[in-house]
Amino acid sequence: MIRCLWSILIAFLFCTSTFAQQIPKGKIIFASWALDNKTSELYVKDINSSSTKQLTHNDKLIDQSSTFKDRVVYMQEDSAGVDFFVSNVDGKAVKSLRKINGGCRPKWSPDGQWIAYEYYLVSGDFHNGTQEIWAMDSNGNNRHLLVHHARHPYWYADGSKLLFTRNYEVYSKDIKTGKEQQLTHLRAQDYSAKWPAISPDCKKLAFKVYKGTQPMDAKGIMVINLATGAQKIIPDTDMPYWTSDNHYMLCSSRPRDYSHSQILMVNIDSGEKTPITSNDRSNDFPAWVNE
Repeated sequence: MIRCLWSILIAFLFCTSTFAQQIPKGKIIFASWALDNKTSELYVKDINSSSTKQLTHNDKLIDQSSTFKDRVVYMQEDSAGVDFFVSNVDGKAVKSLRKINGGCRPKWSPDGQWIAYEYYLVSGDFHNGTQEIWAMDSNGNNRHLLVHHARHPYWYADGSKLLFTRNYEVYSKDIKTGKEQQLTHLRAQDYSAKWPAISPDCKKLAFKVYKGTQPMDAKGIMVINLATGAQKIIPDTDMPYWTSDNHYMLCSSRPRDYSHSQILMVNIDSGEKTPITSNDRSNDFPAWVNE
């Protein structure tokens, strides 16, 4: 009898552990690039049903997007400049926020009140201009500077801080006090950081890491335990975005030849990669939809 009960307990614990490690379910949004890499559109994919729906139909360049509940903000670029738009995640109720030439990569704050974005002081130059991070309210008004000389904004889950990169290192800024803190020291080893993301519990930091200052020489996503300093690299991955359970991360695959990237779900503990997309287009900039 005791042996039987012990067997049942072991089976229960095994099933519970297995269930806890199942990949999160829900909807994600991502950018999908045409074969010529000159235009892209946004798509929404339901991981529960595997259904995919095209969100935009503009045949223009659409970069990173960000969501708040059932709303999405994204930038759209053509020969006339850069416009920011918001819509429902079903593609309806599209609204133009404002035109900001040199703006890109919007990130909605967790409370939905603010949208942080990169701003290039040299309009049209997305590599050599001076970068800053600005914010505007959800209606496109009240623009103000958040961080000087910074790129790649990513909000902490409680909205109290903003993660960003400067001089190829990762920093955080306390929104209330303005205090900045350097979180990485990579340049001493001739490494650089891009696309930082902080886990919802603020215990793990992830970012794309590459040798020198050339993104083409990428190693993958580095994950750092901020309490212990322990590091691991998930090879051939890019553009991390944490899920709410702190154990999984959305990212794009990054083949060494930079051919068709796809969206993956990665188990941070085991490094196991689960494909979310598989097609003949390049898919990037995944984000979780929290309806």
